[in-house]
Amino acid sequence: MKNNFPGLKSSDPFSEKKIRLVFWPMLVLLFLAHLPFLNADPDSLLSLNTRGAWTDEGLYTAQLRDFINHGNFDLYNNNGFIITPVLQFILFPFYYIFGTDIVVGRAVALLFTIGVLCVLSASNQLRLPALFYLLLVALQFHYFQFCHYSMGEMFAINMLLLSLFTLAKFEEYISRPKKLRWLLLTVFFSFLAYGIKVQFAYVAILVPATVLIKAWSVPRIHKNIRNEYYKAFGISLLFTFTLALVYLVVWYLPNQDFYNYIMNYETSERFKNTIPGLFQVYRFNFRHIIWVPELRPLVLITLFVLLGLAASKLANFRNRSIPLALIFGLIWLLVEQHKIAMIYLPTRYFLSLIAAAGLVVSLSLGFLAKRYASAVKLILPVVFIIAFWNLIIVYQTWQRRTYDIQSVQTYLEKSSLDKNLPVLGIWAYTLAAESKAPTIGIRHNYLNDKDPILTYKPQLVITEFNQAESDSAWARQGIDLAAASDSVRRLKVWRYDLDFYWINRK
Repeated sequence: MKNNFPGLKSSDPFSEKKIRLVFWPMLVLLFLAHLPFLNADPDSLLSLNTRGAWTDEGLYTAQLRDFINHGNFDLYNNNGFIITPVLQFILFPFYYIFGTDIVVGRAVALLFTIGVLCVLSASNQLRLPALFYLLLVALQFHYFQFCHYSMGEMFAINMLLLSLFTLAKFEEYISRPKKLRWLLLTVFFSFLAYGIKVQFAYVAILVPATVLIKAWSVPRIHKNIRNEYYKAFGISLLFTFTLALVYLVVWYLPNQDFYNYIMNYETSERFKNTIPGLFQVYRFNFRHIIWVPELRPLVLITLFVLLGLAASKLANFRNRSIPLALIFGLIWLLVEQHKIAMIYLPTRYFLSLIAAAGLVVSLSLGFLAKRYASAVKLILPVVFIIAFWNLIIVYQTWQRRTYDIQSVQTYLEKSSLDKNLPVLGIWAYTLAAESKAPTIGIRHNYLNDKDPILTYKPQLVITEFNQAESDSAWARQGIDLAAASDSVRRLKVWRYDLDFYWINRK
């Protein structure tokens, strides 16, 4: 078998065979570790400042479920299809075949994540970094939890990892005819990332910027190779604009008014409008959201790696080209920094920051191990200590699993919920997902809030006791849900008291 790491013999610590012997058992263990969470609630400590996956996991697929279960599709009663169009197409065949239960979406998300790690390990250049990424990132608390939620963020991150894989293949084939195919695939996967969730639109610059900086990093004596990368930059830029134009013509322009309405609401007042204000928010978010025990080891090793890369570049690599994969990771990490300055920073928003930081660390340690076999004495203890720390936290989350959503679904099933009559409320997206009843969220001055009882004629309305999730949409219109209902049942879900108003249909 060909030795993929020049300078390393089969007896070296990071030979291909030994990497595989560690990687595959760890991947199997990772998969098995997720299984107990597939039908459990989102972790109670995962989203301290937002409802997070508790409501949004059902929200983003509500229109798809209604289309499959009832043949009806209404673009305007939900923001899910506008924000995550490609996600709907990915999940459609699985929901159509296996049913629209959230567990199906969770299984798809998990298998996609596992599959992407398998793909990364198939690359000679990325095999060792893939192992480090598994240990440092895939086991990290926040990242681990969202790997088994059917939400757009992890699907988008996985597309970017596939983009990284094809970029590494492009670098491998830079002087061969197959290079164009890999370059186009790289751009296409990054396009799918922001097609899955439009908030990832900034990643459109990743591939062109990576190839351009690679061209600059190639020593001038290798003029032919440098020119190849300049040509690749032009092609990647052209293809990026082409795909962006397709998105514009096929999706944005036909839905322009509603699209702008949704995005204006979703993105308004996310950042302070002064430099001191931005730094104040950045400092607060870093101290209280990023610099937490679950993330601290990854943050520390990322900082050390970045310092090491800067010192190495200045001291030893002035005449050496930087690997494309590492440039990709560094640019990704750089563009993710804007999220720490966001006033509203849910856990799912900084998952891609975790992924980018972990990727830079994994690639750097992998390349270091390839070049200096003696580095194993430093790398392995650090990696496995962090992995062990991650496993302890995963075990703690396993111990505190709850099944509130499942309990509510059982309650609704015993209540003989009519699958043809709608259930209203932000919480309905998730809680009534298994019932197959249409679910419509209500939010004041945003969606579906104009006299919803008469408009939708629901069988059930689910609200928090103070209607906080809808910004008091019902109370602001003078609608007395208690008077409009036959009965009311209050159930505890996570930290919220939810009222279930069964509407009088007479």
